[in-house]
Amino acid sequence: MSHDIIDNSNLKLVDVLKEKLLISKRASFAVGWLFLSGFKELRNEIDGLEKLEIIAGPRTNKQTIEAMLLEKKWEKAVSDNLEKMKYLPENERQKILDEEFRDLINDISYIKPTEENIEFLRWFAEKLKEKKIEIRIYYKAPLHAKLYVFEYKDQRHGLGETIVGSSNFSISGFDLNTELNVRVLGNDNYEDLSKCA
Repeated sequence: MSHDIIDNSNLKLVDVLKEKLLISKRASFAVGWLFLSGFKELRNEIDGLEKLEIIAGPRTNKQTIEAMLLEKKWEKAVSDNLEKMKYLPENERQKILDEEFRDLINDISYIKPTEENIEFLRWFAEKLKEKKIEIRIYYKAPLHAKLYVFEYKDQRHGLGETIVGSSNFSISGFDLNTELNVRVLGNDNYEDLSKCA
């Protein structure tokens, strides 16, 4: 089978995404469904990006939306309390911030409160806060498209690459389900498709 066809049988999308993210400075994705499991699987590779932009359909799962909303709530709680805490010693300020963050994390009902998951959610919230990950929900109509756009760091061999197919942003779409995705190469295709994500 061609190395441009990614079906999670002969070639897994997760492996291709990791490879492409490592050589990219930015990435933009358009997906029907968005799950925290996708971020968790690609976390190390996402760390190397300047920015990851995602547009997702409104049927994104509850835990992902809750994590995004909690980050905004946490950021507001922090800014509201900064003035009050201005004159507290640093260790007391940090203790209050940690307690507020823990309380917000405990509100997420679908994620087991393991140390690993809490640490992951802190990472995710920090990336959202820094705007290194930007997520927009597309409400105009059902979004069924799946598009992964990678802008290369080194553009001597092209501007970037795209993948179009059936895989949503989840561990199931990346690795477990039988899917059909294809790499779309060439600068013209890259420029046209990058406008869609």
